[in-house]
Amino acid sequence: MVERKLHPHHFLSPEEKRKLIEAIRAAEKHTSGEIRIHLDRRRQGHVMDRAKQIFQRQRLHQRTDRNAVLIYLSLADRSFAILGDAGLHRQVGDVFWTELAASGQRAFSRGQFLEGLEHAIHEIGERLKQHFRVGR
Repeated sequence: MVERKLHPHHFLSPEEKRKLIEAIRAAEKHTSGEIRIHLDRRRQGHVMDRAKQIFQRQRLHQRTDRNAVLIYLSLADRSFAILGDAGLHRQVGDVFWTELAASGQRAFSRGQFLEGLEHAIHEIGERLKQHFRVGR
């Protein structure tokens, strides 16, 4: 298992970062949606409250179709949240987010951070393509 540093800039290797960027590009291709990942060394307060704060700070709520998604990880306590904006949430519902979070939790608890993130990105991308497809 890879020894991971708890600093957001060093948690993922350059190769892992490259793979995540490619996964996000593929997931966002042909959609109007946006996917972002945010890593914090440690969070203050509840994980979902912090995710909402980052979501607002990055102005993800200002997308026309309200279809942005933030995947938030707090490294020190290994907690995470996935926050989808209202437009996407209306399309996929609570069950999608619950199942995606459970899948991520299983991967992260095994130390499979890259795999967990790639899976989440892929699943989100599929829903974005299904509900917010643009161009070809």
